[in-house]
Amino acid sequence: LYDGLLPVLVITDADMIKNVLVKEFYSIFTNRHFFGPLGFMKKGITTSENEEWKRIRSLMTPVFSSGKLKEMFHIIQEYGDALVKTMNREVEKGKSVNMN
Repeated sequence: LYDGLLPVLVITDADMIKNVLVKEFYSIFTNRHFFGPLGFMKKGITTSENEEWKRIRSLMTPVFSSGKLKEMFHIIQEYGDALVKTMNREVEKGKSVNMN
């Protein structure tokens, strides 16, 4: 699969997704070269490395507990429904919807 000229890996197997995002997250997402944002944008969880990544991950982990996600579900669902309605309106007008 490609996004333009950039190859993209898409994982659809639930066990593999869990393995990548939970068990192997540290080694997969911290052992890479990054040529991107500088300054405060470099301090995000997807761009931080080593101890900085561990610190951010430990701060963010409680936010994504199952209880917190259940509390946010109705908000996420509301915005998802609004997105679908907006996309449907555009399609009904004969416009294409770019999902990139």
